[in-house]
Amino acid sequence: MGSWARGEAAATSDIDVLVVIDRDAPLTRELYRAWDRDALAVDGRLVDAHFAYLSPRGHAPSAVWCEAAVDGLLWYDRDGQVQRRLAEIRRAIADRRVVRSIVHGQPYWTGAA
Repeated sequence: MGSWARGEAAATSDIDVLVVIDRDAPLTRELYRAWDRDALAVDGRLVDAHFAYLSPRGHAPSAVWCEAAVDGLLWYDRDGQVQRRLAEIRRAIADRRVVRSIVHGQPYWTGAA
């Protein structure tokens, strides 16, 4: 997701990756610290992980899920759940039930009023 997935990456851009983890795995700062200790790079670009649980169907998606739905490339999906959720989020965006706005140059997502 992000500028790399959109084909707009600058020479110094990193690669943002949404890593969906099982709900029984703790989502803690230590998980991010462990990732940072063993930094991964692809073609000289740092990979910046964004860890998340599968966004529940029928619930308002978080910003990271919306960005992944719009600008993401799916690299691996063990059982198709991530693809189905991303498709559901894309439909919500297309139907304007979820909308993207920009404030101070930063995007954010909200449910339509």
